[in-house]
Amino acid sequence: MPTLNRDDLEDFFETSTDLIHSSGLDGRIQYTNPAWREALGYTQAEVETMYLTDVLHPASLEYVMGLFQHILAGENLHGIEIRVVTKDGRVLDMLGSSNCRMVDGKPVGTRAIFKNVTVAKAGERELREAHALEQAILNGTSYLIVAADAKGVVRGLNPSAAKAFGYTEEEVAGKYSLEHFFAPGPLAMRTVELSSELGEPVGPGFETLTAVTRNRDIDEREWVLRTRRGNTFDALVSMTALRADSTAVTGYSMVAMDITSRKQSREALQKATIEAQQASRAKSEFLANMSHEIRTPMNAVIGLTGLLLDTSLSEEQHEFVETIRRSGDALLAIINDILDFSKIESGHLVLEEQPFDLRDCVESALDLIAGRAAEKDLNLAYLVEDGVPQTLIGDITRVRQVLVNFLGNAVKFTESGEIFVAVSAKKLETGQHEVRVDVKDSGMGIPADRIDRLFRSFSQVDASTTRHFGGTGLGLAISKRLVKLMGGDVSVESVVGKGSTFSFTVVAKAGSGARRVFASGLTPALTDRRILIVDDNPTNRRILEQHTRGWGMHPVLAASGAEALEIVAKEAPFDFAILDMQMPEMDGEQLAAELRRLHGRSTPPLLLLTSVGKRGTAGELHFAAVLTKPAKPSALYDALISTVGGAPRRRMKTPIRIIDPEFASRQPLRVLLAEDNPVNQLVATRMCERLGYRIDVVGNGLEVLQAVDQFPYDLVLMDVQMPEMDGLEATRKIGELLSKERRPWITAMTASAMESDRRDCIEAGMDDYIAKPVTMDALEGALTRAWQAKERKS
Repeated sequence: MPTLNRDDLEDFFETSTDLIHSSGLDGRIQYTNPAWREALGYTQAEVETMYLTDVLHPASLEYVMGLFQHILAGENLHGIEIRVVTKDGRVLDMLGSSNCRMVDGKPVGTRAIFKNVTVAKAGERELREAHALEQAILNGTSYLIVAADAKGVVRGLNPSAAKAFGYTEEEVAGKYSLEHFFAPGPLAMRTVELSSELGEPVGPGFETLTAVTRNRDIDEREWVLRTRRGNTFDALVSMTALRADSTAVTGYSMVAMDITSRKQSREALQKATIEAQQASRAKSEFLANMSHEIRTPMNAVIGLTGLLLDTSLSEEQHEFVETIRRSGDALLAIINDILDFSKIESGHLVLEEQPFDLRDCVESALDLIAGRAAEKDLNLAYLVEDGVPQTLIGDITRVRQVLVNFLGNAVKFTESGEIFVAVSAKKLETGQHEVRVDVKDSGMGIPADRIDRLFRSFSQVDASTTRHFGGTGLGLAISKRLVKLMGGDVSVESVVGKGSTFSFTVVAKAGSGARRVFASGLTPALTDRRILIVDDNPTNRRILEQHTRGWGMHPVLAASGAEALEIVAKEAPFDFAILDMQMPEMDGEQLAAELRRLHGRSTPPLLLLTSVGKRGTAGELHFAAVLTKPAKPSALYDALISTVGGAPRRRMKTPIRIIDPEFASRQPLRVLLAEDNPVNQLVATRMCERLGYRIDVVGNGLEVLQAVDQFPYDLVLMDVQMPEMDGLEATRKIGELLSKERRPWITAMTASAMESDRRDCIEAGMDDYIAKPVTMDALEGALTRAWQAKERKS
């Protein structure tokens, strides 16, 4: 027989899938084959510096050291079971042999060959056939463990299983199959024609065993098990096929866990989930009803002010109506935000990503609370620092909502002093800007131990706060969640008796657009002009100084009328003077009158700053302009430029809407309004009349059916919630009673603003949908779509 030479042996070692290594007497590794290095995750270079102790599991170390002495004594050891640790920390089970390497009759080291039996050990952890029973019966576990032979006949069970099933080991061993512990069910009925060797019907237990045998894997599922007395319980059953080195099944182990309480908990959880869903639906219905009830009067407020803005008004009247309209829009936005609260909770709120002017956002928020601040004689001021982008990409409605909430709270809890808004920004590494808005007040302050309650839902500082000031305690909670959605956070600093500073940040991209004229720096028409600023409030003086200095002017500051008169008497003439109306001892009008008396026609142009509703009784004859606090830099710039004969920037106010007198002539429609609320009837009728339409009005769905049956209307503006028959039912009836040719175009006009309401309208057969409060633009759009539908039909 030919013998293997050294090259053949080396080739055998290098290509073997067994793990082969040799080491010196000191345990240093001298050789490993590729299979060894691959299994343990080491490179050849790493192995050359390692010892066997570097890879042995601590649990095998003492065992291996004991074997080492026998190997050096010349014994060939087989069936060695050890555990090793790979480079990445995994533990492998090894089975193999080892002997001594001899040179000139002297031991120089050891060699070993191992198989990686980790997978086999994991799949056959209960031991081979000889040890299956010992590992299956684990006395110290609460799991129910039953061991069976290859035919499914029970050979043993642990104490937990014996207690649960009500049998002793002697009563079941060799007498019952695993099938016996399974409660009969549909599966047993389908396989009743089969039987085990013991003559018992084959049911779910046998089906499980065959599945395990077929898949050569662990079968785990829920079953109903039965006890000796016939009681049943739910269990999670894991069935494992036990195998020796061959592929033949040598036995089975059944491990079961009683999950009755778990299933009860799961059922309780399911019940709680259903109740929560019902509560959520109830909340949605409540919000929908609340929306409808609030939107109905809001429809009149917004609709009629919109009509009023379309008429000829004085500038002051236009400003007042515009403020009412903005306030109505803001209230409507808040209503929508409350409706969105459920979306915030569920994570479904979608933020807009549109460019908006941050300064306009701040100014409009201040306009909304200026009246309340003036009633309490609170000074309002704001400052947008350099470096803040003019335009941001984001959701202006949400930013304004948070700011209005902070400002509203500041006014509510401040009895005297001022409220100051500061806006700053810093550019982030991502290219975005983190914009910070601070709202500082001089109010009552908040105790440190109660600040954490501020941003909880339906919570305020204490119960007396709710009684005295009102409110739901929901605003700050909503604000915090909105700010979080915009990538920012909220914070508060407060000192009792001195005031509070509420802050929030948002992260947004800067939008494109040229800087507005008043924010563009030096202005030739104003450069080097001297301006006297008289205001008893230091914050106002600082802000006005910063604005005017930025336009190249030379501001001189005075804290009172008396100080201003002293300055005017001593210094060179001024080109302008800004006077605060509400000052102690000498107010702005009195100071203006004194300046006129002293200097006559050489008196510089005077600008008066006053709070909303605080215009003087002497009129505006003394002043080149009267500006409302907080002084907007745009309005101040316009006033100064107009005074020196320049062209002011275009005023950013709501334009007078031009109604198209030919609208109804170009798009003639026969219109029926179905509306039960008299105010809403008035609003819709007047809006349609402005467009040239003469419409018919009915008050419920039954009257709608009578009207469309008697007259061929082109369009029905259908309210949804009406007495006797609502709009949805009326629409369905029209679809049943009238042919497609006679059926009018139906537009829902409803105060219900949920997305589900829109779906209900469309599903009922309506053609279009507009939400209350109805704007003129929305009405024109609805009329145009109805006209287009009429044209297609003809």
